[in-house]
Amino acid sequence: MSYWENEEFDKPDVQIISKELLNFDGVPLYCTIKPSDWDKIETMTFLNDSGIEFTNEYILTDRGYLRISSMRLRKQLKPFYKKKGRLVIQRWRDGKDNRSTIYKVQLEPAEIKSKK
Repeated sequence: MSYWENEEFDKPDVQIISKELLNFDGVPLYCTIKPSDWDKIETMTFLNDSGIEFTNEYILTDRGYLRISSMRLRKQLKPFYKKKGRLVIQRWRDGKDNRSTIYKVQLEPAEIKSKK
């Protein structure tokens, strides 16, 4: 079974009706990436400032490793599993509390040029 076939990724998340209703004062973060291999999920362990180990899952992209430990991010990424092209990832967070993080993922529009 593929990593991306996890049933947890299909369960409904909290439905967000409008960003304004949530009073977000955080700045949205925006990046574009292209996953190198969707099936190569790496688990890495690090030490925090207190010397305690923590583990996260990562996927390699053209811009480096993208941490995908957030269930909300994984749910947004799943529909694009194995798709070609670049992904646009937007993230909103209210202050420093990462429990309020919202993600939006979409395919970057491709520019088609014709030869004359």
